[in-house]
Amino acid sequence: MIKGLSGMLILLLLTATLRSQGDSELIDFQGGKYTFEFTTLNNLNLGVGSRVGAMGGDYAGLFPSSESVLWNPANLAFMNHSQWTIDLRPPLVIDPAAFTDLDAEIHSAVDDGIQDIKGTDFIMTDARYPELSLKMGARGNFGSGSFAIKSRYFTIAGAVYKPFEFDLNLIGTGMEARIKTGEPGSALEVAFFSAIDLSVSANLRIQGMSIGFGRMITPEWSAGASFERLSGVADVTARFLVEGIMVTAGNERTFNDPNDPWYNDLHSSISGHFNGNCTGITLGSTYKFGKTWGVGAVLSMTNALEMNGQMQIIQHSLPGLNLEAEKDEDLLDPTHEDFDISSPTKTRLLYNPTGDLLILNLPSSVGLGTGGKLGFLGISVNYARYFGEMSYEYAVDRNGTPIPYSRGLALSNGFRLGLDFKYLRLCGGVLSAQMIDEVNESSETDGSTFLIPNFCMSTGFRILQRLRADIVLVAMPSGIGKISFSYDM
Repeated sequence: MIKGLSGMLILLLLTATLRSQGDSELIDFQGGKYTFEFTTLNNLNLGVGSRVGAMGGDYAGLFPSSESVLWNPANLAFMNHSQWTIDLRPPLVIDPAAFTDLDAEIHSAVDDGIQDIKGTDFIMTDARYPELSLKMGARGNFGSGSFAIKSRYFTIAGAVYKPFEFDLNLIGTGMEARIKTGEPGSALEVAFFSAIDLSVSANLRIQGMSIGFGRMITPEWSAGASFERLSGVADVTARFLVEGIMVTAGNERTFNDPNDPWYNDLHSSISGHFNGNCTGITLGSTYKFGKTWGVGAVLSMTNALEMNGQMQIIQHSLPGLNLEAEKDEDLLDPTHEDFDISSPTKTRLLYNPTGDLLILNLPSSVGLGTGGKLGFLGISVNYARYFGEMSYEYAVDRNGTPIPYSRGLALSNGFRLGLDFKYLRLCGGVLSAQMIDEVNESSETDGSTFLIPNFCMSTGFRILQRLRADIVLVAMPSGIGKISFSYDM
């Protein structure tokens, strides 16, 4: 979708590998300046709180707490007190240029892109390369937490949290390119100059709420259930303000000129908004062998998050401009059947109907775990078998035919081992998955399975007799710097 719309941008920036070796020549190029910011919030591996998730989950009730409502609600029955938990996650934004030579990578990408089309007299100088200001990091989160109310017969718990969120913002100015083609002095000698300003903004937010309970069946055996509601909002806004001049046989014409008798707009844009919700259920059971060890089983079933909305794409095409030129083909071809030398700036508005449904697929799972105490050491071992995908689906209409796109991961197995050394907790594990990249039900990946490692290091201590603090120091791939406060009532 955005890839297709930004075809003009690819031409102007020339950062893609363009293989054309026809008569087209690049005679001028200015990379411009870019400001790119990307922030994300990922609690998919940690859930709410910083204790249970930091141990890789807790199916067997090593740490029964209000956090258990998202992992195994049966563990709620083993709580001794009612409890409140509040999460705090300060924002953390870094500049990757402090750790890697971005300028060298940018220069190399541009050099590769223009290698086959630059003119014989064209020389790249440092001032021509794009300037990039890049910021990446984690968003702050101050609105999540959980509670558990202990009664004589059962424990009721609830949680409010953000499983996932990201924001992307890109602003670019001062990008210019000039291309010429055809024999000098001939009627088909054409020069094309263009400049572009762009702004892109995209964000996705998923909010979760869960309510559940746990009850003792026997003094050693408990069962529980929780019900989850996820709501999602996705927005995208992009504007490509393109100015251009076409010179044919000494005749100069300007794009976006209202005085021309033909349609000559080059500007493009995207705007879209989607929202929706889904529900899920988790069933759990835990059996304790005495006070120090237990086993647990969990079944989690989640529906796809279907978000309804609308996407509007305004995209223009310039006849004779071949952005997918191969070897011996011209980027700019004045002999194209739709190119009119008398109206060289004539453009066409492309028809881009889109689907009204954005689907986020979420996997269901079956989990088994064991855990307990060996002296001062706490151990939690969890295995999960996933069924389904963690992916998105969207359809774009092409000539009256909807073409579905699907990208993401097909999850299969997950294993985690957590160790609690009283003041230090370590967790490690792997998740096996396959990449999903399908267009119109045709996969572009080889279907091979790969492993996603995860690691977490955290600490925890009591501030007061009833007040406890837990801190996630490092959690990969979830991020760093999560702090939780738990109060036993």
